[in-house]
Amino acid sequence: MRIGFTRPLLGMGSALLLAVGASVVAAVPAQAAYPASAETVCTPKLDRFLANFGTVNGAHLQVTSSAGTPTGTATIKIYTMSGRFYRKYTLPLNSGIAGTALGKRLRAGTHLVSTQYVPTSGSVFKPCTGAMRTYTVTRAQARATVNVANVHRGGRAPIVVHVTGFRGINPIGKVQWTITRNGHRVDAHTSTRRYLGTRPYLTHRYQVRGLYKIRLVFVGSHNFHPSPAAYDTFRVR
Repeated sequence: MRIGFTRPLLGMGSALLLAVGASVVAAVPAQAAYPASAETVCTPKLDRFLANFGTVNGAHLQVTSSAGTPTGTATIKIYTMSGRFYRKYTLPLNSGIAGTALGKRLRAGTHLVSTQYVPTSGSVFKPCTGAMRTYTVTRAQARATVNVANVHRGGRAPIVVHVTGFRGINPIGKVQWTITRNGHRVDAHTSTRRYLGTRPYLTHRYQVRGLYKIRLVFVGSHNFHPSPAAYDTFRVR
């Protein structure tokens, strides 16, 4: 579902918050469906407002009322800043509180988190909607290692690459390498296929014997920064 907007977004400002907020309010069941008149207050909370990709973040909703402890369900929704619906969590209230982990694979970028409370049918409590919250996921750091075996003249040496990410999430993307001999570049290449950690790349065929040096980087992705350079040497015999 994509949330419609009647005018261009103004950066990350109030126009988007109002547009998404209006949609959330419209989604709350009409108060006429609940015969009771006890007012409720929705107080949303995020464990973090800023974190690296791969970090588990918690989202919570506390519902209070002067008439007692509200019962029912809480709905937590995540939208992108462009207004695209991303994910929905429907949770039972426990002592007026509901919470969930937003997940460590939430893509890098700024997200909107909406919350609403739906009372138990026939209860004394009215529904309510929490204030919109923003949560920014930043790109995580990637690290690469490279190993190249010695090769006979005219052969192609396998380039074994390992790229690791944050908290067990391995990056997917392209790698780039440069090969030099005696300080002079003899090869520069960007992989045409994404690194998946499944099979090695191959060097070109070199006819000149000697010691070669490779410099390799992971070029980055939507969720990961480019890696620092990794180095290795190999010999053409």
